[in-house]
Amino acid sequence: MLRPSMRFWLHSRLRSLSRFLIGYLLRSQPLTRAAAVALPGAAIGVIALAACAVRAAPEAATVAADPAQARLFAHAPRNGSDFSNTDGPLPRASFLKWQWERLTHGLPPKPANGYRFPVDHPDVDWIKANRSTATMTWIGHATALLQIDGINILTDPMFSQRASPFTFLGPKRKVPPGLALDQLPHIDAVLISHSHYDHLDAPSVTALNRQPGGPPRFLVPLGVKQWLADQ
Repeated sequence: MLRPSMRFWLHSRLRSLSRFLIGYLLRSQPLTRAAAVALPGAAIGVIALAACAVRAAPEAATVAADPAQARLFAHAPRNGSDFSNTDGPLPRASFLKWQWERLTHGLPPKPANGYRFPVDHPDVDWIKANRSTATMTWIGHATALLQIDGINILTDPMFSQRASPFTFLGPKRKVPPGLALDQLPHIDAVLISHSHYDHLDAPSVTALNRQPGGPPRFLVPLGVKQWLADQ
């Protein structure tokens, strides 16, 4: 749950933006059917912060008319069907160099406790019943549950054991999630920042799309909308 000081900070700085994003993207259309809205990458992080701030309200025009705010939603440079890094292309063989250094230097180093971190488990019954208190529950990595005025938003859902297209190979989870999929309240919207396996997990997305009461609305970067439609 957000501390009062943090809620006040978010409230005072992100009021108008949250009203636009949540009011327009979530409440302007029904949330009882499967749908995906493609967004520029820069907008994804802003929505996550704005979602924590205040209740949604239908005042979208105040943000849309601001040129400074409009620049936040500019698309990344595009080269044909692909996107380009804003700071230029990566050096040649940078991926191989990264993997070699990881293997030869034992990176990343293990923490002294061997990943045996204590895990706090929230009050599941309270979270499912909550309709009025603004909360943010960290589930693990980039997965968080945001609750604002009865709307439940889940960021980068990743509940699998491995961040990989395979169940037997790839980076394995070190710490279990703070909430399991079946402990979540009904999710109204899912916010996905990018398509790395530790942020866009196919089994988690599929499970959410089949949740009782109807699927959530997915807010995704450009290119991911088609991927969701193909699943």
